[in-house]
Amino acid sequence: LQQEAKARGAAVTRVDTVIKETNLSLAKTTDTLTSSIGAAGAAIKEEREVRSTQYEAMTQYVQQMVTWTNQSFVGVQNELTTRTNNDNALASAINTMWARVGLNQALVQTGTQIAVNPVGSALTKFEQLQATVTDPATGLVKSYAALRQEVNLTNDKVQGLSGKWGVKLDLNGYIAGVTLNSNVSTGGKAESSFIVLADTFAVGAPGRPGIVPFAIDARTGLVAVRGDLVAQGSITGYQLGAYSISRDKLALKVVGGAQIDDLAVDTLKIGNNAVTVPLYLSGTGSGGISAGTTRMVGQITAYYPAEVDVVALVTWKAAAWNIGGNTGVILHVDGRQFHYQSDSNINTYALSHATSARVRLSQGYHTFTVTFDNAWHQGTYDLGDWSVTLLGVMK
Repeated sequence: LQQEAKARGAAVTRVDTVIKETNLSLAKTTDTLTSSIGAAGAAIKEEREVRSTQYEAMTQYVQQMVTWTNQSFVGVQNELTTRTNNDNALASAINTMWARVGLNQALVQTGTQIAVNPVGSALTKFEQLQATVTDPATGLVKSYAALRQEVNLTNDKVQGLSGKWGVKLDLNGYIAGVTLNSNVSTGGKAESSFIVLADTFAVGAPGRPGIVPFAIDARTGLVAVRGDLVAQGSITGYQLGAYSISRDKLALKVVGGAQIDDLAVDTLKIGNNAVTVPLYLSGTGSGGISAGTTRMVGQITAYYPAEVDVVALVTWKAAAWNIGGNTGVILHVDGRQFHYQSDSNINTYALSHATSARVRLSQGYHTFTVTFDNAWHQGTYDLGDWSVTLLGVMK
């Protein structure tokens, strides 16, 4: 669009396309306004298309606005799509704003998608912010910041109800975030999880700066409680003061007859492996993933000694080529797909993506497989750094 404005200068163009055939009915209108003088310019492009076949109908509306002056550039794109056939009804709305000065860039993208089929429906809403600073001497990204918030709801006759809300903050690869998952099976069994990925988690008192009744330091494993701690169980009704238990007050039978003067533990074994060790799998994609193709990038095998709920946290980067498209991740366990997430990519921009899923597994060995696809009808993207973290929680 920028090159067209430079070539035309000030111009207004309109292109209409109408096709009426036995198996295809199509109408498309493209309006373009351009202006350009020297290093400054502006352009607006609007595309509207309706298409019908015997079994499918779709509409698409795309609006682009760009302005630039020498080294500065800013653009806005709004894309609306509806599609129906005998088994599916889809609607999506994606708005993207991006700006560039020299080699430094910023992007804001919001999107909503609705999908309904004979067995259920799914809704997704996301918001993504991204900013990069590039070293002009080397052309390499010097610093990177991205924030993504996503909400998913599913109502499925086979798998039941599920919902997910999550926020992820990525600063030069240092990731923090929070995820809320909930699920109600078709049998009526309800489960939920709330996962926080942060060095420090604290609860403060409104209007009382510096008062933190409860805090967790994940780096050191320290849990701090300010105030009285009351628990239901064996310690209810007892008050334990600091340094109040002396050696003569600790009965040997409490520790099974063992006397410990100096304890140093190198390896701690917990019965039945009740606490599972998180598993991590990562890599860097190579080459492009074209439209309609998939690529398996890695797998890992885990052993769980009892029935377990496993939460998978996935992050990846994708850079679309000259045509925007979709980048999707598929998670399998023991050859069975348990999660799929597809996000839009805008051409020539590298975007960060994230998703999470939960699956219940039986006792034994299980193999997880990570695959990426491109479900768009055109376009190619390069897969960048990706990672999968598996967190297992047993009852």
